[in-house]
Amino acid sequence: MVKPTGRREIVNFIRKKYHLSERKSCLTIGISRRSYRYKSRKNDDELIEALTKLSQEQPGYGFWKLYDKLRNLGYICNHKRVHRVYVTLKMSI
Repeated sequence: MVKPTGRREIVNFIRKKYHLSERKSCLTIGISRRSYRYKSRKNDDELIEALTKLSQEQPGYGFWKLYDKLRNLGYICNHKRVHRVYVTLKMSI
């Protein structure tokens, strides 16, 4: 299964190579035009910085201990968001 970002790249390729409109390219691939135009607003820079700092101070801490430390420091983040960043940074023990 191709993720939406991959489908966007395919639509861009089709538009450039075959000179098709956005509407026809999206219809061909089976992606909505709204999904094609979507721009992510995620900005995890502050969370990444705090998480790396904490993990360097306490290298033996796992995800949940780091998450609790972040909460105690005043970061209000969903645990799923913190876990996504944690896995992206490959901090697993």
